[in-house]
Amino acid sequence: MRSMFFILSLCFCGTLSAHERDSGTSLEVLVGASLGYRTIEISERESVMEVAEFQTDGLNVAPSISLRTEPKYIWQDRNWSYTFSADFFTSKFDKQVVGDGGSYNRVIKNKGTKIEGLSLYFTPIIYYQFGREKPEGWQYRVGVGAGLGYQDHNGEFLITNREHPNYGKVRKINHSKLGLSTGIYAEAKYKKHHIVFNGDLITNELSGDDYRYVENHVSITYRYQIYSFSLDF
Repeated sequence: MRSMFFILSLCFCGTLSAHERDSGTSLEVLVGASLGYRTIEISERESVMEVAEFQTDGLNVAPSISLRTEPKYIWQDRNWSYTFSADFFTSKFDKQVVGDGGSYNRVIKNKGTKIEGLSLYFTPIIYYQFGREKPEGWQYRVGVGAGLGYQDHNGEFLITNREHPNYGKVRKINHSKLGLSTGIYAEAKYKKHHIVFNGDLITNELSGDDYRYVENHVSITYRYQIYSFSLDF
């Protein structure tokens, strides 16, 4: 985990260096809490057959930690900007989706299985910002991003797909690999206060594992900027 954090940190700083070599870079540290809904879908890589799905039972509260650059405008006379963001969150799934097929027969149950872990992802984000000319008031922006992610999951799952030859059997998870992440974002900011709605997807597409894990996260998050600093390259 430490080596992966170091690699992503190098990517973060290296990318910043390429873009901000002349003017330096301002970074913000934000902490807060998110209210969100998460799922993780597990499928066989070769057959693309889904074998299990976990969901949170309703909305869950979780801590939020983020390191990001201040927005940099692409054109001085327009509202398009970009930000680099590194985000960290933990996951705990202990309820699987079971049923005979079809959305009306699928229910969430505790089957004695559990997946725990963490995800860390680095995302360049392109934003369109409203209210650029009023920095002392509320500012609003929407954006999309795609980048690298890291998943570390441990636990087990029950194969719940009745069409699978190993239906009803339990399989172990011990997964720590790089992945891909994408997301959409809508943010309101007032001074050091940030309210963010986001939908993120992270997958182990780069790992080559026998199973493919797709983690979806939809949340609304309050973050407060506790610290900011500048780096000169």
